[in-house]
Amino acid sequence: MSHLTFVFVSAIFSAACILVTQATYAAVPEPVQACQDAVDAFASDPKRALEDAIFCVERLRQVEQDAKATQFKDEIDGWVGGALNKEMIMGMSGINRAYTKDGKTINVQLLGVADQSNPLGALAGLAQLGAMGGRKVRFAGNSGSMQVQGQQITINITNREGGTTIMETSTASEADIMNFGRKFYE
Repeated sequence: MSHLTFVFVSAIFSAACILVTQATYAAVPEPVQACQDAVDAFASDPKRALEDAIFCVERLRQVEQDAKATQFKDEIDGWVGGALNKEMIMGMSGINRAYTKDGKTINVQLLGVADQSNPLGALAGLAQLGAMGGRKVRFAGNSGSMQVQGQQITINITNREGGTTIMETSTASEADIMNFGRKFYE
């Protein structure tokens, strides 16, 4: 096995192991098979190997996003979650869900960068800029800030594991959204 082949195989295998382990996903045959296909094709068809490797990484990102979506529970302290939406566009991932309780709504978004090498990933940093002003808040070791403008309350949290969580409401109180935030991060 040449050094280049070894590096390629090691990189694909390492990416697969790390992301599958992080995601703690029970059954992941498709991403693993895609990664194996890339390794198998490398010696005879480098173009196909690259296509398979790209597909492998895309599927592993989806597995990771699915794992992150588990934080968006169906019910949090009496707040009932609506439809769970997951998107991945141009290297950016997003998960969002609206929670309702007693006629009030809190919208929660988790924004992240799926591809750290993507220049558009810098846009995710813009969300974190909002966390620079306002009253400082902290949930389970994740720091951010709360801004209040009239009835609109926005909390921006920079997550230790990466990404930014944004909680917004124009119908709930500061106490409501702070209590929700604590429970969301439990």
